[in-house]
Amino acid sequence: MISSTGTAPKIFFVSNVWPEPDSSAAGRHMLQLLESLHRSGSEIVFGCTSAPSAFMSETVRQLCRLEQLRMNCSSIDTLVKQLKPDIVVFDRFMAEEQFGWRVREAAPDAACVLNTEDLHFIRRWRGSTKPGTDYSFTEISYETFQTDDARRELASIFRCDLSLLMSEAELQIISQFIPQMKPLLHYHPLCESADNVSDSLQQNLSFNCISLGNFLHKPNQDAAQVLIQDIWPALRRELNGAELHLYGAYATEKTLRWSEPHNGIQVKGRAAELTACLNGHRLLLAPIRFGAGLKGKLLDAMRHGLPFVTTPIGIEGIDEPENCPDFVAFNRDDFIRKAATLYQDDGLRKRFRLWAAEVLRNKFDAQQHETALLSQLSQLMRDLRQIREKNITGGILRHHTMASTRYMGKWIEEKNRRS
Repeated sequence: MISSTGTAPKIFFVSNVWPEPDSSAAGRHMLQLLESLHRSGSEIVFGCTSAPSAFMSETVRQLCRLEQLRMNCSSIDTLVKQLKPDIVVFDRFMAEEQFGWRVREAAPDAACVLNTEDLHFIRRWRGSTKPGTDYSFTEISYETFQTDDARRELASIFRCDLSLLMSEAELQIISQFIPQMKPLLHYHPLCESADNVSDSLQQNLSFNCISLGNFLHKPNQDAAQVLIQDIWPALRRELNGAELHLYGAYATEKTLRWSEPHNGIQVKGRAAELTACLNGHRLLLAPIRFGAGLKGKLLDAMRHGLPFVTTPIGIEGIDEPENCPDFVAFNRDDFIRKAATLYQDDGLRKRFRLWAAEVLRNKFDAQQHETALLSQLSQLMRDLRQIREKNITGGILRHHTMASTRYMGKWIEEKNRRS
């Protein structure tokens, strides 16, 4: 990848969290993005407002120069002027809200890219309207776009020159409701290889079930509670006393108390070694009632050949429910029935692995998506002026942000300096 000056581009990441690929799909997606840009020859600087994390990937230190950022402080202005980046990547819209005006003032010719991870306003809206035992709720309406969350995130997308969406379903939603935004979007999913889809004997010998997901993430918390309270008591009777093991980063004292050994429920916390953990179970259960983006736990299960039962929200962005009907449940009773069948039917389990390998190969090939991303970024640097001229809405929003957020940030900075 070559910048407009004919040299390898300088890319500056602005984030509120350090990448933790072992903690969440978002962390793994960020690491894949950094690796792709590093392979292209880009010089990468990663700036973050959080304190260094014990679970931060060491690979990030090898790929990037790291910078500690301060909120409402002009130190980032000096840093950006020194870096003279060709591209600035904001990790989620909150980072763009906080630092976008400063970056654009210090480096007006830098292309601004928003890494959404998932569309937060869709996830939050679905969370506020989630149903009870009906798991089929995926509809989006104009009401979804009327919340403060939606206005903030969509404004951030308009202000940026390009936004990365992890889910193909989200690309379709935005294109349907806001077609003028489509030229500003690029689909870049979490990628997985189909080469190692496992069909190991170990999986056939195991008899316990697993739930997987970062406990800080509200859709994961909800899914775990639904599983424990509504599904597992009835399902366990069908599975001859199997146990349910719940794994995920950042388990709290509250979530650890969800363990019920007498009912075969154990909250295990962070999985020290993902492959061994997944290969040591027979079935993954993911009754996800709301959310957005891609579900990394399901892609992990597919890569390891571990059959799962999920919901239409869970499979969203991976495949259509009609293409994998035996693995997608639409309500509580349907979930229990399909999980019991998949647990016991070796032929169906083999069909799962064949389906998983085909989907990973056709939709989540890393080389294909990396090539497309680097091509898109090269075009962005080359045609930045024309792209901004066509993005009239973005220009209007950038103007008003500079006129409002800018002065609020400077006021807070001055207040902090005097205190």
